[in-house]
Amino acid sequence: MKRAWILIVMLMFMISTAGSGTADVEFAPRVYAESKASAALLEKYGITGGMQTYFSWEYLDEGNGKESVLAYGIGPLNYVLGNYTVTLQNGEVQSVTWTHDGESTEGMFESEAWGSRQMEAMLEEISATFDTMDIFSVAADIAQKYDWVDGPVQSSRILGNDVTALDPDAFHARNMEVFSQAKLSMEEYESIGKETIQTLYLLTESQARNLVEESYEDYANLYGAYLDGTPVIIVWFGIGYGEEEHGWMEGDGTYTVAMDAATGRVLATEYESGLSANG
Repeated sequence: MKRAWILIVMLMFMISTAGSGTADVEFAPRVYAESKASAALLEKYGITGGMQTYFSWEYLDEGNGKESVLAYGIGPLNYVLGNYTVTLQNGEVQSVTWTHDGESTEGMFESEAWGSRQMEAMLEEISATFDTMDIFSVAADIAQKYDWVDGPVQSSRILGNDVTALDPDAFHARNMEVFSQAKLSMEEYESIGKETIQTLYLLTESQARNLVEESYEDYANLYGAYLDGTPVIIVWFGIGYGEEEHGWMEGDGTYTVAMDAATGRVLATEYESGLSANG
């Protein structure tokens, strides 16, 4: 628990000192809302970034300064993990709730409510075996007792399954369309993306040093898309260690940053541990 409090203090410090971004980076309200929601989930429930992999995320701007960040347990995990809701007013967290609030999480995977203890064990097990089948089966058996419908499939919190829905020709055509509207160089977008990750996420010195551009399947690490109608440049980064042997640790995985193609303003970010159903 001491480590969790250290992480909370560090994360809140990073969010508060980001202000409206650094001298070169501007963040949209959604970025702050999701960062503050992450800190709130860590503080109240012990939910780390790696554990967030097991949820599908939704951001809602409800007007009049009210925002909500919702996390739904994915697939067969939905019943045991439940759903989390963080509400904010004028950028400040107002409430943090869980659909299993008040229920016992004792008994590890025999419990019908899985909290941070179970998710920590899940991360350890799956990072060692890269096999989600056994744990997902246990969760499915519990849900089946209540005729529970599976939760949403895991997808990018920024663009869903947008990239995989396009064939390569359509993907390339859209890239060219969005890139034609870009006002910055590709190197500038990459620089903004890297600075954003180092500002908002709790990387170790080694992770920050080994942060490298990643590609998505056969695609380059930069690509064009539309986010709520706005042309955006998407950049992927991952923690790269070369040939060095290492086990998974919190913060390892891939990072996605979506930037307004016209201004470079950061509209959304995402961290994926690689240890989910898609890992």
